[in-house]
Amino acid sequence: ELLDSGIETFAEAEIRLLLTALRIFGGNRTHAAEALGVTARTIRNKLRRYRKNNLIPNDLLKVLYG
Repeated sequence: ELLDSGIETFAEAEIRLLLTALRIFGGNRTHAAEALGVTARTIRNKLRRYRKNNLIPNDLLKVLYG
């Protein structure tokens, strides 16, 4: 199957990219959003959705935001 091929899903790639940007910018959503070409609201909404669907562990977000 495609998922067994080692290729990450679009959602996984998006999460990885978003978390990388947040880490680079010390958790600053505005700067991460500017670097990614989206709004800070988009990042907020995506983080909310990822948390709601248990795609991002809360422990990881605590590391980003203290």
